[in-house]
Amino acid sequence: MEQRIEVGGHGGQGVVLMSYLLAHLGMRHGLNVTWFPSYGAEMRGGTASCFVRFSHDIIDSPLIDQATHIISLNNPSLVKLMPKLVPKGIVIYNTSLVTTAPHDICDEPITYPVPATEMAQQLGQVKTANMVILGAYLGLTDLATDEEVEQALRERISAKHEKLIPINLKAVSLGRQYFIENLKVIQ
Repeated sequence: MEQRIEVGGHGGQGVVLMSYLLAHLGMRHGLNVTWFPSYGAEMRGGTASCFVRFSHDIIDSPLIDQATHIISLNNPSLVKLMPKLVPKGIVIYNTSLVTTAPHDICDEPITYPVPATEMAQQLGQVKTANMVILGAYLGLTDLATDEEVEQALRERISAKHEKLIPINLKAVSLGRQYFIENLKVIQ
């Protein structure tokens, strides 16, 4: 089955990196993948969203008319993306910054609320909230192991930023564990 994932947040939240890692991990598992980033001219603080599509079949376009999954790091992105969600689609969102209930926008979404910013603050690095959400998504889908995420991070992050890999991996593990312990029962 094809997964059409739309990831949204504001510039500086790591939307592009997180969605790139999703695409990279999908390719590593032999899936056909498209990755299409879109962000405002401001980058930091402006809107950022990315489309990621996974399929065993050929993908005809990187764009997404209807998303099977929405990952939202902030409230404006959730409000913007929810109308594109298929009926009974999946929403993973950062409750630290999302104040609108997904059920208020769309009928019958399957929701996975994650306090990603608070969890990242517990790690001492608020900028890893994107990796906490990525970990929750990986807990839901079993797309990749922590070791595969580490390899993907090492391939993506430049040598001068290599020191950030361990904290990002902790955040992914924390998000995956949070999903397993608190959200898996929703399935």
